[in-house]
Amino acid sequence: MTSCAVQNSATQKLPPWTHSCSIFWKFAQLDRTNPIKDFDKFAQRYGSIYGLFIGSQPAVVLAGQKSIREALITQAAEFAGRSDNMMFSHVTNSKGVLMANYGESWREHQRFALTTLRNFGLGKRSMEQRILEEVKYIYSHLEESAVVDEHKKLHVTGEPRDLIDCYLEEMEKRVDQGTTFDDSQMVTLLFDLFVAGTETTSNTLRTLNLYLMTHTHMQEQCQRQIDEVLGDCEHVTFEDRNAMPYVQAVIHEGQRVADIAPLGMFHTATTNTQLQGYNIPKGTIIIPYLSSALREESQWKFPHETS
Repeated sequence: MTSCAVQNSATQKLPPWTHSCSIFWKFAQLDRTNPIKDFDKFAQRYGSIYGLFIGSQPAVVLAGQKSIREALITQAAEFAGRSDNMMFSHVTNSKGVLMANYGESWREHQRFALTTLRNFGLGKRSMEQRILEEVKYIYSHLEESAVVDEHKKLHVTGEPRDLIDCYLEEMEKRVDQGTTFDDSQMVTLLFDLFVAGTETTSNTLRTLNLYLMTHTHMQEQCQRQIDEVLGDCEHVTFEDRNAMPYVQAVIHEGQRVADIAPLGMFHTATTNTQLQGYNIPKGTIIIPYLSSALREESQWKFPHETS
C-alpha cells in the first residue's frame, strides 16, 4: 500500500494509472478477446499518457499522434531503450537493432546498416534496377542454403555483393579492436531487416487487397489510373507514383485501415526524463499505442471508415 501511495503521489507528477491503486492493475487483466478496447477506454478516461503494470514492471502507454511523436521522435534518445524482460529480447539475446538496448552496440549496427543499405541504393532511383534484378533472381532460383557460410566461401575482399559481404569485411577490419561485430550479431541483424522489411509490407498489402475486393469501385479507379500512366510499360518505377495520386491515396489509406501493428515496439526510458509534464523514471516500459493515432478524431475526417 505504501508503494501504491508513493506511485500515485501528485508531487511526483507521474502519469495517471489505470486503477486508483495502480499496483493492483496488471497488463494481464486487459480484455483477452480485444485488449485494444481497454486501451481506448483508458485513453478516454486518463488522457494520452497513462500507466499500467506488466507483471511488477511499470509501463506507460502513449495514445495519440502528439505523445507518440514527442517520445519517439523529439525525445528519441531518451526513449530508445529496450526491456531485458521481453521474450523477444531473450530470443535475440538483445542483439541486432530491433530488440537491442540503446548503447554502443546498437549505435554501431544501426550506423552500419543504414550506411551499407544507402551505398546499395536505398532511397535512390538506382535501387529500382537492383530490386528488379533480385525479383528475377528469386523467380528463377529459389533454394534453401546456408547463406552466411556460402558468403564466407565466395566472398572476395573489396568486392562486396550485398550487406552480408559488407558485414564480413567489417568484421575483418575490427578483428583486433574488441568489436561488437560477430556472427551472431550478423544473423540477428539480418533477421531484424528481414522482419521489418517483409512482414509489415506483406500484411499491409494483404489487407489492402481484401479491402479492394469489397470496395470494387476503388479497385476499378486504381486500375484505370494505372493503365493510363503505364500503358504497355513492363515495369513500374518509383517516379511513376507522382502521376498516380489516386493510387497513392488508396495505398496510404490502406496502411491506415490495415492497422497491422496496434502496439508499436516496446521501448524503455534510458534515463529519468519528462514527457508532456509527467516524470518518467528510468527503465519504465514505453508502449506506443499506434492504433490511436490512426483513428484519432482530431486528425482524420472519417477516422472509423475507409475513405
